[in-house]
Amino acid sequence: MWILVFFDLPTETKRDKKAYVDFRKSLQNDGFTMF
Repeated sequence: MWILVFFDLPTETKRDKKAYVDFRKSLQNDGFTMF
């Protein structure tokens, strides 16, 4: 089964960038692949 996840997070501040990286890593740890 395929699930596509689209997300758009703000990355203007360092805090925003860290939140983006943490979210992306959590998706990858759950087995999602970025392409």
